[in-house]
Amino acid sequence: MFALPCPALPCAGQGSNPGGGACLEVADNLPADLSVVPVRDSRNPHGHALVFPVDAWAAFVTTLRN
Repeated sequence: MFALPCPALPCAGQGSNPGGGACLEVADNLPADLSVVPVRDSRNPHGHALVFPVDAWAAFVTTLRN
C-alpha cells in the first residue's frame, strides 16, 4: 500500500456507514494492467489516495463480506 495525490481518479463507487459518516471512494474500474485499487476519503476528493494491490484489496473485501 502507498499513498499518492490523485485528484482525477475515476470513482467507481462509494460506501458509507448508515449514520452518514466515514465515506470512501474506490476506483476499482481502472485498467487491469495497473494492478492497483486506489481508495480515498470522499470528503477530501483532491487529497491523497491509498493504493492497494488488486489481490490485497480483493482479500480485504472478501473478509468484510464473510
